[in-house]
Amino acid sequence: MQLAGETSQFRNKTPLTKKISVYGINNFPQASQLSWFHLNKAQTCPEWIQYTTNKRALNRSIGDVVGIWNPITEVTEPGLAYKRYRIMQMTEPQENKITMVMQEYNPNLYGDTMGSVAPVINITKLANPTAAPPDVTDIQLAQVYYRQADGTIISYITGTCVLPDFGNFSEARLEYSTDSGKTWFSYGKINSDGTFIVDNVKTGMSYSIRIKIANRMGIVSDGEVSDPIYITGKDQPPSNVASITAIIDPADRTKVNLEWSAVNDIDLRGYQLSEGTVLTPTPITATKYTYTATSSRIHTFSVVAIDNSGNPSDIPAEKQLQIILRPDTPTNLKAIQDNSDRSKLNISWVASAGQDITGYIITCGSQSFFTKETIYTCVIPESGTYESRQKLEQ
Repeated sequence: MQLAGETSQFRNKTPLTKKISVYGINNFPQASQLSWFHLNKAQTCPEWIQYTTNKRALNRSIGDVVGIWNPITEVTEPGLAYKRYRIMQMTEPQENKITMVMQEYNPNLYGDTMGSVAPVINITKLANPTAAPPDVTDIQLAQVYYRQADGTIISYITGTCVLPDFGNFSEARLEYSTDSGKTWFSYGKINSDGTFIVDNVKTGMSYSIRIKIANRMGIVSDGEVSDPIYITGKDQPPSNVASITAIIDPADRTKVNLEWSAVNDIDLRGYQLSEGTVLTPTPITATKYTYTATSSRIHTFSVVAIDNSGNPSDIPAEKQLQIILRPDTPTNLKAIQDNSDRSKLNISWVASAGQDITGYIITCGSQSFFTKETIYTCVIPESGTYESRQKLEQ
């Protein structure tokens, strides 16, 4: 092979020719050493510089090694850094000017210390792209609710998890189940910070959350399943009923008129009334109720407010009332024989105070009579002693 070149295109314009033989690399050790040389050079000589100077200021050629102080213009100042560079390229942008491109020089590259020794290379081991990606950890769930203008309670689930830290991560897919994991429903993706929300969950149901990780190859993990969470909806009670009154109907003492103060909560469903047992299993919206007594005893009435989530108020309003079903006994019963007709007996009494009295039953001897008045004349058949009794009829 014959080459022609110049010792310097700036100083010697006469081309020199020389015949040389070039042999290619024909074994692995040669190739390895050459590769190590270039790898070590790239690692230890990363710095390049370029500057332009006067042609007369520099008497160097491509391949020469020069020393540089930093800054170049202050070579006499103590403490300046000195570094050597190899000239890799020289051009003449204009007359009497030379622009040089130089690379950082390391003499150890040309000795046995570094030039023929394989460098230590830190190789990053990438995850197997066909393997299932790692799952999330530490899934935490909580329920939140809010009340709409019409009083309806809307519940939703908020959650967090710890996403796996691996370079092939693509997305985290969210699923939920309401039958202990027998059926799963897709619900989109979770956020990049591991948070998520499941809207419009149903009150009175248990939800499980499963999160699957997908890598960039589209391979999906089996998924991590959370502990179930039971949706109670609103779990704070409504306001208490302030008071309740109980008044016996004067026209019918079996009837008790109940009335209580209203609760103004926007999510109020109604009121539940009790007397021993619940009288209104389905809450009523009215603040009045008529109770029918079936026995004479002390009755205890209580009422609580019920909201749209089925929560009762904490403290019921209560009222005790003694109910006696039999009518009041008449008083001052008198029986006087008529002076003008001794066969007649005039019976009188003071009326009962009850407004539900329909009349009185008078018993005179073996005879009984009904009257609505408070006086009655009984005809006696013969002389003797007679017992007169009276009872009320409602």
